Amino acid sequence: MGCAASSPEADRPSRRAESRNGGPSFAEISLPDVKWDVDQKWTEQLAGLEFQAIELNGHDDFLKRYPDILFQLARERLEREYPECAREGTIAGLSAESFCVDGNPCAYPCQKTVCLDDSRGGIVYASTMVIAKPLLVRPAADASHQTPKNAVPGVELDGPEMRSAKDMTLRELCAMRAQGINVRHAVVNIAVGADMVLCQLDTSATSPTILHRPPEPSDSFKKDNRMIARKARSESQLCRGMFLSQLVKSVITQGRRQCSEYTVWDQGKLPFYVKGKLYPEPTRLLVTRKLSLLEARDMEADVFEAHSAIDDILDDDVDKIELFRATNPGQEFGDIIDVTLVVATSMDVTWPDTGAYRKSQAFKAAEQAVQQHVKGLYSQGKVQRCTIYVTMGVDRSMFKFVGNPTSPAQAVREASDQQPIVSEANSPSAQNDSLKKDFGITLTPQAKQGLFASQGHFEACKETLRKKAETTSPEYLRAREVFVAPMAARHFLEINFPNCVVSDEGPFPAVLPDGTEVLLEETRLLVARDPEQEPRSIVAAINVVPRPGGPDSEPGLFSSKSWLDTPEMQQADNMLLSLLRKWHKQGLVSDVDCFAQVMMVKDATVYRFVEGERFEDYSEERIAQIKWC
Repeated sequence: MGCAASSPEADRPSRRAESRNGGPSFAEISLPDVKWDVDQKWTEQLAGLEFQAIELNGHDDFLKRYPDILFQLARERLEREYPECAREGTIAGLSAESFCVDGNPCAYPCQKTVCLDDSRGGIVYASTMVIAKPLLVRPAADASHQTPKNAVPGVELDGPEMRSAKDMTLRELCAMRAQGINVRHAVVNIAVGADMVLCQLDTSATSPTILHRPPEPSDSFKKDNRMIARKARSESQLCRGMFLSQLVKSVITQGRRQCSEYTVWDQGKLPFYVKGKLYPEPTRLLVTRKLSLLEARDMEADVFEAHSAIDDILDDDVDKIELFRATNPGQEFGDIIDVTLVVATSMDVTWPDTGAYRKSQAFKAAEQAVQQHVKGLYSQGKVQRCTIYVTMGVDRSMFKFVGNPTSPAQAVREASDQQPIVSEANSPSAQNDSLKKDFGITLTPQAKQGLFASQGHFEACKETLRKKAETTSPEYLRAREVFVAPMAARHFLEINFPNCVVSDEGPFPAVLPDGTEVLLEETRLLVARDPEQEPRSIVAAINVVPRPGGPDSEPGLFSSKSWLDTPEMQQADNMLLSLLRKWHKQGLVSDVDCFAQVMMVKDATVYRFVEGERFEDYSEERIAQIKWC
């Protein structure tokens, strides 16, 4: 909250308000007893970036940009942990200019970031404080390192900046709690230089927060729905069952629209009671999961193409929609983002009106049932936070479910007179039949594939990174590209030329017309040599070219631009050809085969260097043998 003012007149408004309300002043707030854990991954990540910079002769630039790197890494950390908040814009940077260390203004750049729930219900997910204290300077390599690395772990853990940041952040959160703000699930992250610690603010908060956030349909939606309902009722026989089919389809497509990495899973039925009697109409539980969270799991999933009854009467082409299901229906993977309970209504209702079910007892019972279901998943550690939806007719209810990052080991489910029935694990064919009969959705099994290494997943990840690039500084992105591209080139050579020695030759030596060489800044030349072909051992060479246009150009890895057949690519091809001609005359290039490649951003050209003079294309058979990752 800042340093103490030198005079009473300069006291901050927040302190005066506390005094008028009779509460404790900021300095008098009682701090909770928390357990701080050291985050080794933070230190390892910084050490890895520093090592890359050293390897690429960019250590001075790394140290110069060190504060920006710290702030960006902390922001990326929150966006990875809370992607839904990043999308909704509820991760906010706050001023930390008033941060003090032992009563004096902090001497180093600081940044404070707070993450709130994506439903804007005022739930604090995380508070992060980063102090960009410069790395210790180690002028010479020690015995354990070939190069001087300054990211020494542990040196800031007990420093004055760390102590002051812990104290200030905890006091701020406690002050927020005193004002009625929900901080019971908040995580605190404090980073000073290469050290980071974290804690859970309130470990006693064993029960989750369930916040009701009912969406209010717009006037235009109500108007459109009335028009559709009138038309549907005029063709009641043709439209019979069409609404329920469209309802399930819309839930599936909405899950994918949130993020191209999201997938929707069929969890079967979730029956429930209304006034002691089983609700007579069908139900369906659909959940949304993120593909990348499941890639490393030992799991099996079936994929279906979902076809709705309404597709049959549409003249336009219908987009393909996919629905996932666990191969073992009784297996629960967790990693849930959204849970939607679809509650069917009578088939006699051709198309429902807005508000027809919102206040009904069945709707309220459905809300209770799905909340209890998610509480059960939380008690098993299968979900930590998610959004819960109940859909009945065109009415919809929404709840934000938030628990502590580590769910209670022994959670006691609340007793209820309306406990949901645990549906039995039906066979896949029975599940498919019920979905078709109850909701008019036909499932067609898709061929087994490398599900989580598909081209679609790659495109989804690329789209996510592109969106992230929109909020990232061009200088930071370009520095990342310069770091990463040579590493990718080295990896490519190592897997395609396994018996060769791969070396980084440094900046590319452009050959001028008079035969002299000039090193090109930010480029990289990587070479693979076959020891058995000495002295003509060079069997592959890659010219790694940075994004043309400089730091202010569009971030290359996230751009749709292709650099193939551009003047920049042709120039890079010619420079590599000139260098190989020179090396061939010097007796350095293999007479058996020499692979030549130019990498420019995310595009690449591939040639075979022949007869010491020219490039020619490889055969399709040879290209098919190349391993790209």
